[in-house]
Amino acid sequence: MSHTSPEAPKNSRPSRRRVFLYARVSSIAQSHGPSIEEQFIAMTKFARRNKMDVVGHDMDEESAHSPRSESRPGFQQALREAQRLDAAILVFNVSRLTRWLPTVELIRSRRIRVYSVDIGYVKRERLLSEVAMAQAESDHKSQARKALKAIGDLRRKPRTTLTDDLRRTGITNNVLRSDDNIRAAARHLATVPGVEHMTHQQRVDVLAAAGILRLKNSKTFKTGQWTREALRKRWVEIEDEMTLLLEDDLPGSPLP
Repeated sequence: MSHTSPEAPKNSRPSRRRVFLYARVSSIAQSHGPSIEEQFIAMTKFARRNKMDVVGHDMDEESAHSPRSESRPGFQQALREAQRLDAAILVFNVSRLTRWLPTVELIRSRRIRVYSVDIGYVKRERLLSEVAMAQAESDHKSQARKALKAIGDLRRKPRTTLTDDLRRTGITNNVLRSDDNIRAAARHLATVPGVEHMTHQQRVDVLAAAGILRLKNSKTFKTGQWTREALRKRWVEIEDEMTLLLEDDLPGSPLP
């Protein structure tokens, strides 16, 4: 809920800097960063120390990392009241205000100044820099979450069930042969830089140069080189295997 002071008299400027306090968390249950209460305590102390008049406060419990984030109720209220009361917006740090770069121009277009507890008055260039860093951090976390979800989906894929009928008809051997071929190719290709941008023929040449053969017959142990067509048919499975092999190298996201 928003709390504001009466409107400032027209054609007069306050003798002390007026500030509207704005706090935000992505969710009440977030496990890192200051809580709403901690943000308001820090901002109130900052305002008192710098002889600022607090004219209102509001908060949001949602992300600030998307075009939709500009419609946050508390954020919109902060913009309206800052304009109406000739006040600046005071935040705990810039990432609490927004993690979306275009929002900076929205704030500046309304001629609203921004203060933060850690910086003080945030000039336009510093505001752009801080928001760009916050957006890059959120982009990185979003990409890491998508990658982890993709790996989880792969791990949940059902494995081929080998029934007695399959064993009797020899399909078991074919399944195992195919799996061995896929794993051998994936193990080598996963170490090749830029493999995702290669053509199938280039990948075949890489496997041939490394002496990676494919087992054609599990009874006679007949082997042969990979062909472009054979690689094309198995490429989705090889890619899946490469993803699983590389999952330990997935970079983590730094804490704010």
